[in-house]
Amino acid sequence: MNGIFFALLGASIATALAGVGSARGVGSAAQAAMGVLSEDSSKFGKMLVLTLLPGTQGLYGFIVGFLILVSGGVLGGTAPTIGQGLAYFAASLAIGIGGMISGFAQGKA
Repeated sequence: MNGIFFALLGASIATALAGVGSARGVGSAAQAAMGVLSEDSSKFGKMLVLTLLPGTQGLYGFIVGFLILVSGGVLGGTAPTIGQGLAYFAASLAIGIGGMISGFAQGKA
């Protein structure tokens, strides 16, 4: 295994975990918003904003995944060493797990 393997694994983990948290958070927020809108449809704009807030976690994960691909040499340039690949992997765990947990929490709030 070389560094590019860990960089690719990190990019996929950052995108996937943050996306899962974002999707679950948006789903939870949308369910709550539908209950509010069934009572008072004039609050649509406010509920739309609150429903979309957990979606930012998926965007952050996507951006970090893309940055790993660009700076990790996947889209051109020199291939990373194993140490650099592991550093990309560790950074992706931070945004992936953080995005998943905060996406869940934002959807419930």
